[in-house]
Amino acid sequence: MNMSVALAEDTPVDLTAIQHELVGRLNTAHQHLEERFTAGAEALMSMMEVIGRLVGTLDRLTNALDGDTASAAMDSIRRTTTALAMLPTRRATAARPFSISPRSAHSSSPKWPRCARSCGTSSPSP
Repeated sequence: MNMSVALAEDTPVDLTAIQHELVGRLNTAHQHLEERFTAGAEALMSMMEVIGRLVGTLDRLTNALDGDTASAAMDSIRRTTTALAMLPTRRATAARPFSISPRSAHSSSPKWPRCARSCGTSSPSP
């Protein structure tokens, strides 16, 4: 018989050290599992909030697509399109240089008769 085996069988073994090591390893594994489940739960809650917001957005979109709302939106788009189509004409009119008819230096009438009338000054009309 091998002497080292015989000594191992006859020698009392201290199991408390092994037990403490196993308990420590199990606690560490348990802690890691808890952390992962907590992270998973947080991710799940976050996704549920996102899905809730998406459902709310889809509900508002569905309500926005009802007949009256869609018709009002199309009317607004048509008015905007018409206004945008008229912009080049308005811009060309606004960019036209002013034409001022020359007046004599001795004339008593204002150079801007409309302004004089609208501002309340009393000057004779030409």
